[in-house]
Amino acid sequence: MEIDKINFLTGVWKGKGVAQYPTIQTVDYTEELVFNKQDGFNVMFYEQKTWVKNEAGIFNKPIFWESGFLIDKGKYIELCNVQLSGRMEVLIGEVINSADNKLEINFHNKNIFNDERMIRSGRRVTFSETEINYEVMMSTKENLDFNIHLNAELKKEL
Repeated sequence: MEIDKINFLTGVWKGKGVAQYPTIQTVDYTEELVFNKQDGFNVMFYEQKTWVKNEAGIFNKPIFWESGFLIDKGKYIELCNVQLSGRMEVLIGEVINSADNKLEINFHNKNIFNDERMIRSGRRVTFSETEINYEVMMSTKENLDFNIHLNAELKKEL
């Protein structure tokens, strides 16, 4: 099963990232990403929260919240999420071995709901047992190019 390849994700991951896009001001953020797996199901639940700096320069101002499932579909993983804005996405991708002994999933969108701005979205995630790196790409009606929106590096909390 594809989901078995990523069971090690279970736990708490923390790190930093950058939000950027042609239509927004670039901003640094901190992130917490939690994965949980329930025995007997071929799915993994995740919850992601991010914070930017407040007026005092401390990373404690909430900016984003997302949760969803990684669902084993046999030959690929389906990522189903809902975001703070109400947007829902279904993305699909295969777990592959990358050149540097890490695993990688290149997710591309299958469906995007409840956000008329969106045309296309994707995520490239590389991970090992101690580190996750990801990029989120998107194109919108205002910016047709498929640009990087987010990139981050997270470390597993022990």
